[in-house]
Amino acid sequence: MIKKKKEENVQEVIAIIDGWSGKLTWEALIKRVLVKLNRSYTRQGLAKHEEIQFAFEERKKVLRGSTTRNGKRVSAEDQVYVHKIERLEAEVERLKAENNNLKARFVQWANNAFNNSKREVMLDQHGEDPAILERRLIIPRKGQSPAKKAIK
Repeated sequence: MIKKKKEENVQEVIAIIDGWSGKLTWEALIKRVLVKLNRSYTRQGLAKHEEIQFAFEERKKVLRGSTTRNGKRVSAEDQVYVHKIERLEAEVERLKAENNNLKARFVQWANNAFNNSKREVMLDQHGEDPAILERRLIIPRKGQSPAKKAIK
């Protein structure tokens, strides 16, 4: 029970650190923890928890204002937007690559359909379940007789 309570306190302190704005110091953190959690800690007492130490250091980096890809410094408030923009740009690049793959696949399908005498009108028909059509339609390879073309 004591260990569970200690872990809850660690998570609460980390939540305070994550929501911090302004200058972050150990003294200021100790005061805020005292006010919010009604618990008194020393700097060493907080820092001995690896999670708290890591959260403190990372938050300080963000609050100092890190540099962006173009080398300019940004404020802590703008850092949130910089991260969001970078994440969205990465998502756009991934979606572009996925779209290009789908376009290439479609071109291949269109080429195969044309080479096997399937016209657009036939391809646009919504008839049966695609799984049933796939089993029924076997495209003959070179050397096969046309009789093996359809299985019913």
